[in-house]
Amino acid sequence: MMSTPYKNTLLVALCGSGFSALVLEVLWTRYLSLTFGSTIWAVGIVVATFMGGLALGGALFGRIADRIRNPLRLYALLELGIALSAMLFRPALHGVESGYVALHGQFSIASALSTILLLGFSSLLLLPPTLCMGGTLPVVGSLLKRGDFPREISLLYAVNVVGAAVGAFLAGYVLIPYWGLSCTEIFAYVINMGLAVVFFWWSRRPLDFHEPVVPERTSTPENTSTPILAGTFLAGSCALSLQLLWNRVMVLFLGNSTYAFASILSVYLISMAIGSAAFVPLQKKFRNLPTLFAGLAILSGLYVLGTLPFYDQIPYALLTINQMSGQNWWFYVFAALPIVFLVIGPPALLSGAMFPAAMAIHSPDTQGMGERVGKVVLYNTLGAVVGSLVGAFWIVPAVGLQNGFKLTAAFLLLLGSAITIGLYRTMVASAQCWLGGAVVVAIVMIGLPFRWDAKLMNSGVYYYYVSEGDPKTAFQGRLARQQLLESIEGLDATVAVMEDMNNGVRYFTVNGKVDGGTRDMATQILLGQLPILIHPNPQDVLVIGLGTGVTLGAVAQYPARRIDCVEISPAVMKAADYFQEVNLNSRSDSRVTTYLQDARNFLLLHPGKYDVVISEPSNPWQAGNANLFTLEFFQIVRERLNPGGLFCQWIPLYDLSQENLKVLLRTFAEVFPGVHLFINGPDLFMLGSVDEVGIHYQGVKYRLARYFQGRLSVTETPADLLSKHYLFSGKTVKAFARDADLNTDLFPILEYSSRYNLADQLLRMRRADQNRADLYGVVQRERQTLPLTGLGNSPEEKEQAVQEILESFNREKREATSLQ
Repeated sequence: MMSTPYKNTLLVALCGSGFSALVLEVLWTRYLSLTFGSTIWAVGIVVATFMGGLALGGALFGRIADRIRNPLRLYALLELGIALSAMLFRPALHGVESGYVALHGQFSIASALSTILLLGFSSLLLLPPTLCMGGTLPVVGSLLKRGDFPREISLLYAVNVVGAAVGAFLAGYVLIPYWGLSCTEIFAYVINMGLAVVFFWWSRRPLDFHEPVVPERTSTPENTSTPILAGTFLAGSCALSLQLLWNRVMVLFLGNSTYAFASILSVYLISMAIGSAAFVPLQKKFRNLPTLFAGLAILSGLYVLGTLPFYDQIPYALLTINQMSGQNWWFYVFAALPIVFLVIGPPALLSGAMFPAAMAIHSPDTQGMGERVGKVVLYNTLGAVVGSLVGAFWIVPAVGLQNGFKLTAAFLLLLGSAITIGLYRTMVASAQCWLGGAVVVAIVMIGLPFRWDAKLMNSGVYYYYVSEGDPKTAFQGRLARQQLLESIEGLDATVAVMEDMNNGVRYFTVNGKVDGGTRDMATQILLGQLPILIHPNPQDVLVIGLGTGVTLGAVAQYPARRIDCVEISPAVMKAADYFQEVNLNSRSDSRVTTYLQDARNFLLLHPGKYDVVISEPSNPWQAGNANLFTLEFFQIVRERLNPGGLFCQWIPLYDLSQENLKVLLRTFAEVFPGVHLFINGPDLFMLGSVDEVGIHYQGVKYRLARYFQGRLSVTETPADLLSKHYLFSGKTVKAFARDADLNTDLFPILEYSSRYNLADQLLRMRRADQNRADLYGVVQRERQTLPLTGLGNSPEEKEQAVQEILESFNREKREATSLQ
């Protein structure tokens, strides 16, 4: 048994190492997504590469630890390796990005070689640090070869996972929002560097053990290592598949934000830590460890099946929490954690107990302990790699979320049953009854024809909560008006197409939040028309985000030479088919090419340039979409514009605080000094260019009359366009936002602003009104000069243009006065 100071030092070390590892994983995944994209394919390959490195590190360094005299020094070297890898990661990423872009330019964008390049380059970056991370636990395991191994390793593993859980929570909720990525990264590798220094110093002293205490022997059948290692592989695979499925379900209720993912991951990890710590009393009660391992797998599968029918009732629990929170965001966060735990906690807890059980079974003696621990880490983590890939790319598209849970739970039941039957062919009657009863219950539950209420699952309770009156009544009333046309469980998101039965408005939701519909026709049309009307000769156009396809349809009314559209979600592409009547079936146009790709990755790799780029991604606080609102993304767009090119960006005023609106405006104007702001209700349009661009009155008038007087039209004259929608331009924008910070990749302010948005729907509407009032207040305070050119070729034409403008502004003023 270890002495108390020695054990406490190892506990602190593993806790700090787990904390740092999770923080660095979060940061590295973010960095890599900026280069390789946020698609499920890119993220899945990065996660698999990360975990593959952990698996190889466990196997390699576990074997080395058993063959050296001073494992403490090896542990110090591993922590030093992690710190140095972290310090070199970003400089190495810049070099890899250059090579990735250069090599990709030699092949087609749609080529399967992209996947190979992604795997290769991510391996180059991730394998060095993850090999070191994977080796830490086996090296510690080798230090326990003279102690009570099962008890000590379960405690050390639990503390390591607790550190990871704290790292996941603090990285998502505190460190990155307040420190940014760079300072958080420095903090993480300083921890590793500190641990390296401590253990280098400690390695110079003799190991401090008390006399060993021979542990009480447990009943372990002969030749159990191979089936238990296979079981460990399958358990790791099921655990990661379940984690991915839970992520997909819980973001429907918590929102597609970085905060939601941090909550889910931290609850999952803390549950695993509790399960690992609980292994010690379980071991004392259940002497037969293989039976315990099998029972944990069976109980995990049964819990998933038993709670599965009630997932669609979670919105009602969150409604209650919203009422209790009283707009206190931190109260809402912590009150929602028990709901997350009830769903994912018990299976994760059981999974956490299975890991030390497997190590205890596979390491019954004191010889080669590091190698044995490393082998368990290898099999469990390789299983997790398979589970992450299968869960991400096959389960949901093939069988759907609900059946995916059933299938994974069935695998856990089969795993437990196979181990029990394979190892104990002559079981006592009570064990036979217990196992048989579990199997019968599982078969009945898997076969039950229950179905989730798809409208409840896609209700967006995190976003559409209304505090006035009875929230539950308002919530149910909104659901009663909805007709679900289709729920599409795609690779990366759940998309539902709905129709309001009261007014016939059709719309689609992504993970519960409305992202487009026929109610917003004017905004979608104007977004497509503005840059086309103002650019002198737009021939090559890029639309970022398909949505309903209405913006793309508005662009396609103009005879541009080439129109590209990039959309990240295949489910959204399918949903757009429900809007063919209003988007004029724009995707069938021969000039239109649709790319299924991350927009940032597309622009990074695509060699072509455009006259106009139109961006309509969803809200800037949403995970993934937030990458399309940073300074660096705007710079990438600028590099892809032809001389005189225009970039038009849609902004929802209801999803930005007053401070964050200024942040976004300053960030945009930093890259596009020639900026013009237009508005339509609660929606803002930033039209940017590198140089000052005027609005050619007669050119706009001609194009409106020639191309935009059909079904996809918003305004009839350039005078109406100016009087109803124009706000102000570059110098005024910079003055309005001069004190604001920049939204950058390394300090993504807007992504972490969801705390201001995931609350009361009425508050968001009031925020939109306040932002509109602030913008119109600038118009009234500052003397504005309309950026007009080309009023006419003759005095009569110019006079008529001026008269049209005056009449339109006077008419708009009278209408505004009558509404007050």
